[in-house]
Parts: sequence; C-alpha cells; structure tokens
Amino acid sequence: CLPMSSDGYASSNSLLKSLHGDRVERQKNRRWEAPEIFDFGAGEPLRLCSVPSMFLGAQFWSSGLAMARALSKGDHDLAGARCLELGAGLGLVGLAAARYLRAQKVVLSDLEEMQPLLQRNIELNDMSGTCEARTLVWGDALPEELETAFDVVLAADVIYPTTGGSLPLLLKTILQLCPTGSSTQLLLAYQPRAREDQTFLNEELLPHFDAVSEPISDLCTLFTCKRRDTDATNHQCQ
Repeated sequence: CLPMSSDGYASSNSLLKSLHGDRVERQKNRRWEAPEIFDFGAGEPLRLCSVPSMFLGAQFWSSGLAMARALSKGDHDLAGARCLELGAGLGLVGLAAARYLRAQKVVLSDLEEMQPLLQRNIELNDMSGTCEARTLVWGDALPEELETAFDVVLAADVIYPTTGGSLPLLLKTILQLCPTGSSTQLLLAYQPRAREDQTFLNEELLPHFDAVSEPISDLCTLFTCKRRDTDATNHQCQ
C-alpha cells in the first residue's frame, strides 16, 4: 500500500469539507421552516430552529433546556429587567426569560457566525420588540451598545472542558458585565463534565460572587450570583 501524497490529502480534505458543507446546507434548509416546539406548560410554547451540524452552539444543550424550564416556572423575578444572555447559542434561555418572566429587554449574544440563527429564532417567536441578537466575543472589550448596565446576565452551558483557552476569556467578560459592587445578577446554569471546568467554576469564577445554588435537573445546577463589593479568595455558596 503506497502512502498518499500531499496532493492526495489536500484533495481528500477538500472533498470532505465540501460534503460536510452540503450536509449542513441541507439540514439548515430542512429545519429553517420546521422549528422544534418547546412547551414548558407556562403560556405559549417556544419555537426554535437548530442546525446541529453547523456549529457547536447551533444545537440544544442540557443546561439550557433545564434553565429554560426552571425560568418558565416563574420562581425568578425578571419582570421589567434588562437581560443579556452569554453564549446564547439558539437563544432558548433568553427567549424564555422574555416570554415567561416578562423581561423588558433581552440581548442574545454570541459569535458572529451564530447571528442568523439567533435572529431566526427571535422572528419565529415574534419577539423582535423585546429581544435582539448581538455579537459578543469573550475576552474582547464590550461593544459600545452593551456597555450600559444590565440587570441580569443569563448563562447556560458556557462552562465546559476546552482546549481553546476560552474559560479565562469567559471570566473576563462576566466580570466586565458584573463589575464589583454592581447590582447586576448572574444566573448561571452548570453541568459538571470534567475536573477542568469544575476547578474553573469553584476556584476562578465563584470566588468573585456571593452565590446560592439550586438543582434544576438530575445533572444541572442553577447558581444565582451577585458580585461581591470586594473580591475574596473563597466564595459563599449556600
């Protein structure tokens, strides 16, 4: 068996990329007009389009589903609040906050590549008057339109094991949105997956906040956090 030449590898990679692109486009075309329905038993169901083969964030994840279900129960008072969802993906959590908890304004933030899908899901739920999609890259300076203080920062499935070094960038952005001494609340849904992400949560993120935790599914926990007036080395989680 002769080894494949560099030209052969390039040709094979090009073919695989082309086949993957075709599969993504077919899936997108099929799902764009056929969204999934999520009925949490609390008012009008949510309609969301997902394209799992497109990007990591273009699919449903367990913490997001659990958090949306928890918000639909009405136990958290977000009426009239200005909210921002970090790493919104499909926008499930932010849309749930707007629909079921009557948040005044919800910004669904994610990378530029996710903007068309976020905008589509806003339109599917007729929530353009309440929700908007914005690009936010973790670790970068906040865009001018996001510098105004938010009442609540929503985040689900944003802490996971990664080789790309995204967790320190996530921390930087969270601390920008929840500055020391501010009244901004962080609602964070988390599912442990690896020692790395558990260490980040307990040793890097939570020490900046006073936090109360509650289970919202067999695997997921919801942390309600408020930034401390001064940072400390040990967090308080009840």
